[in-house]
Amino acid sequence: MSYIISYVGAGGKTSSIYQDAAAYVNEGKKVMITTTTHMYVPKDRVFIDGREKSCERLREEVAVALKKNGSCVCGTTLSEKFKTLSIEQLTAVCKEADIVLIEADGAAHKAAKAPETWEPAVYEESDKVVIVMGLHAVGGSVDEVCHRPECVKKALGCDGAHLLTRTDLDVLMEVYEKKIRRQFPGMEMEYRYYKKM
Repeated sequence: MSYIISYVGAGGKTSSIYQDAAAYVNEGKKVMITTTTHMYVPKDRVFIDGREKSCERLREEVAVALKKNGSCVCGTTLSEKFKTLSIEQLTAVCKEADIVLIEADGAAHKAAKAPETWEPAVYEESDKVVIVMGLHAVGGSVDEVCHRPECVKKALGCDGAHLLTRTDLDVLMEVYEKKIRRQFPGMEMEYRYYKKM
């Protein structure tokens, strides 16, 4: 049975996913990376396209890639980005990996975020959610460094010129946690402050 982790928030989700994947592979785990939203197709990793593939064929391709490389990225290509697999495909390929890492939220390359009413897109079979906020948001104004600035202003009770603090990032993570707990009451959660290298 796979252990499934969904990543939400802003300012380092994709980097966190790839760092975590490398650590799990070093432990001898087979790791699959995918999304419930959109991600860029990686240029330096094995990518398996689920477009127009049966669940069985896709599952076989993922199994081969994981055995050979320890990890792979899987999704349905659009152009330079890929989107989520069908639920049937995702269910099938998850069985091949020890660990599945899912990018479950978009942030348009911004450092911080509060979710809109329809966000995040946490996969219902997730065992854990990692809530990410970029420490590089600290000192930046809401309007400059935040995705969904209107949601951030509402959550923090501030205007767009407000300069974010570490405490503000805590509040934004709490907004995510409360929202996710309404849908998944027993979900394991982790707060992660991402620091750019």
